[in-house]
Amino acid sequence: MNKRKKIIVVLIVVAVAMVASLFGYGIWKKYATKETVKEEEEEAYEDPSYITYKEKKYEYNHRLKNILFMGVDKPEQMEETQVGQGGQVDTLILMSMDRENKTITLLQIPRDSMTDIDIYDMNGTYLSTEKGQISLQYAYGDGKKKSCRMTMKAVSDLLYEVPVDSYLAMSVDGIAEITTLMGGVSLTVPKDYTDIDPAFREGETIVLAGEQAEKYVRYRDVEVTGSNIGRMERQEQFMLALARQMQGKDTGWYQQLLQETQEYLTMDLSVEEVDYMKSYQMIGEIEKIPGKMQAGTEHDEFIVDNEKLQDLIIKLFYKPVE
Repeated sequence: MNKRKKIIVVLIVVAVAMVASLFGYGIWKKYATKETVKEEEEEAYEDPSYITYKEKKYEYNHRLKNILFMGVDKPEQMEETQVGQGGQVDTLILMSMDRENKTITLLQIPRDSMTDIDIYDMNGTYLSTEKGQISLQYAYGDGKKKSCRMTMKAVSDLLYEVPVDSYLAMSVDGIAEITTLMGGVSLTVPKDYTDIDPAFREGETIVLAGEQAEKYVRYRDVEVTGSNIGRMERQEQFMLALARQMQGKDTGWYQQLLQETQEYLTMDLSVEEVDYMKSYQMIGEIEKIPGKMQAGTEHDEFIVDNEKLQDLIIKLFYKPVE
């Protein structure tokens, strides 16, 4: 496994480990219904045992555990709110863990991916299902658990009912807090981003901290079609740089970091699951939902190439039946 892959895995494990030591939640393994999001009952995800695709028979790989990571565009702490006030999801990454082979694959999902979105009123009553950017689904929840579970369901629907088992979400203010506590994150600006900040000159090595770090990973020009693609590239670069600097930190450092940032995080992973993750290795490159960006009526729309997506789903989540 090359150095880049190791760093990505380290980042994910560190992110989960940070939160898991604070939250001892059990594993949530159910989906929201359209009428209401059930919080207390647990029911196992049921998927078809077999599917036929392009005249071949496949079985879902039940060894997989899929965890959804969300970066929430909400410049506040992760608190319960009314519908419409919880923010939107800017970053979506689905991590798939093969519990038998101890391997990890990552799937990046553009925030503007057009899919079915469940619409709720201010009382949380289901109204309808409409086409919209997947990032919007989070806003129809409570800004915490319900929002995360609604987004899990939207991602599962986009991926033809591939189960999403757990989640971890962080608000954007958490980025500023973490980088400040770390004394900044060092990286080299790959392109000219002086329209975002005069310091973001191409080829310049800078130390990002606080609001400047938040600006680097959050900014996109909504007037320019496809600007989110550049933001996704900056987010990936920032994650790698952050992971490099988090390696080798001692337990006391992480405890301090947790105390300072816990209000910006929400998750449903257990400590035991984090322990399992430490021995996993990433395989392949980061996969991305196939499709193209286009200008919509009001905002950018990422139109998913469903034929290529189906091929990718078979590759990542199914195994052929002999």
